[in-house]
Amino acid sequence: APVFGCFCNPSKVNRKVAALWSEILRRSPGSTLRLRYRGRYLSEEACARIRDEFTARGIDGGRILFDGRELDLAAHLTFYNDLDVALDTFPFAGSTGTFEALWMGVPVVTLERDNMVGRWTGAMLGALGLDAWIARDEEAYVSTALKLAAGGGPVAGEALRALLRASPLCDGAARVRQFERALRAIW
Repeated sequence: APVFGCFCNPSKVNRKVAALWSEILRRSPGSTLRLRYRGRYLSEEACARIRDEFTARGIDGGRILFDGRELDLAAHLTFYNDLDVALDTFPFAGSTGTFEALWMGVPVVTLERDNMVGRWTGAMLGALGLDAWIARDEEAYVSTALKLAAGGGPVAGEALRALLRASPLCDGAARVRQFERALRAIW
């Protein structure tokens, strides 16, 4: 069964996010959702709040797996090896977690919003030519996540990492030139 995941701050897992993630789990029997973020899931209160969002929607709380351990970066990144699809949050999209998932070869689905904080993951996916992973509405978010979990993504694994590595997102020299232009404009 597919393993979905999100390694972001639990404060981003709001009711609307939990509702969509519950729908994904409902349509994917046996699937699980893994959540982790810098020791925040050591708090039983944080875990209970999120688990309750799912159980209120008929999802067995045992399908929501929390990991709150503080780990070094290398150990943290190994958790992505267990994921089939990373689920982005909204209205505040991911950033570091999205980039980590892509680097580790895990497809990411996002629900693009109309403000900067809701478009960050979409901007990364767009730069990689992965516009099909950018949902414009809630139903598209759910169906895209399910399609990716069924192996319907154009790239994953090492091919996704290679795509990211060759993209403008990893072009350090170009980022330096952009920063220099910004500093000159400010000056």
